[in-house]
Amino acid sequence: MTVVIRPQYTVQERFRVSLFAVLFMLLMIALIVGGLYMSRVATQREQEALAIKARLRQLRAQQTQYEELFSTLMIYDRDPDLLYLIQQNLAEESENLLAIDPTNQDSQRDVAYYQSLAEDIGSLGDKAHQPEIPSSDRQINLMKRHFGRAMKWVRTLNARGLISEIDSHEHLARLNRNSLMLEVEAYKRQGLEARDQNDLSAASSFYKHAKDLLIHSDIQINDKSQQIKKISRLISGLYDSTMGEDTSAASDSQSASTRD
Repeated sequence: MTVVIRPQYTVQERFRVSLFAVLFMLLMIALIVGGLYMSRVATQREQEALAIKARLRQLRAQQTQYEELFSTLMIYDRDPDLLYLIQQNLAEESENLLAIDPTNQDSQRDVAYYQSLAEDIGSLGDKAHQPEIPSSDRQINLMKRHFGRAMKWVRTLNARGLISEIDSHEHLARLNRNSLMLEVEAYKRQGLEARDQNDLSAASSFYKHAKDLLIHSDIQINDKSQQIKKISRLISGLYDSTMGEDTSAASDSQSASTRD
């Protein structure tokens, strides 16, 4: 009969085995905690990156709106003071974008471009306060929409104390006046073009539209009554010229009959 003798562990060996087990468990816990921490850091960085991208998109969208506003006012308002306010706003926003993402080449170009707009304003010269007249309904609608946006922005600047009450009032009054008068002049021009093409019905319609705009507007225009009278003469002139041509034709026909 064979007797199997099992080895007996000493106290030191048992302690060593227990210590290894404890260390192994601690190592596993450390790895799990470390993995969770790294995952959390990665998630946080991803969220921060997404937040930065969202902020950049928001700022760029605002920039686009103000850039469109600047372009419209450079044509249909041409007030240097208001244009400089928009240009400064664009330059500051572009610098904010660059601060968020310093390596972004688009932001770097925007900073230089928006700063250069100050030179464009300075080059207006005699064209300052001499706006162009819209040449189509699309341009009229664009002008009115952007003028409305500009007036809202001016009120915001005044509410924040960034411009004085006097400056705010002057900008709002001018934009309101220009919005009305440029639309009136645009319809008068379309009436003139229709008249030159012998489309008297369309010409009359355009002139009457311009006249109605003045009559029904509560915007203060110094020579509003004279403007209305001028348009009335344009309308009556259409029919006077037509009647004159008809009378002349009838007279020629009568003279020919008499000769016969």
